[in-house]
Amino acid sequence: MLHLTPAEESDINPEADATTPRGAYREGVTLINRIEERAANPAPPFLVDVCLAAFFTAFSVLTIATQDITGNLHPAGAFDVVLAVLVAAPIAGRRRVPLAAVSIA
Repeated sequence: MLHLTPAEESDINPEADATTPRGAYREGVTLINRIEERAANPAPPFLVDVCLAAFFTAFSVLTIATQDITGNLHPAGAFDVVLAVLVAAPIAGRRRVPLAAVSIA
């Protein structure tokens, strides 16, 4: 039968193989660590496309709303806003249904 003795009574040093001291269980998170983690796990492509479509829609509506009305131009109406949304909508589906998105755009 094998009899094991505690490390204090034994001739074996439990730290004999350790070449460097052990690090902390959790290390501090730095900005570089967060950037590297974000780059390794990018946002879902559909979410990126929806955000792009929302940005272009907001930009178009803002441009329509703030345009100077001179000459024969008329004030922006609901049709103009709906048209801006329809123009930016294919961007949201460009990865799922690329042929339909290109043909609509």
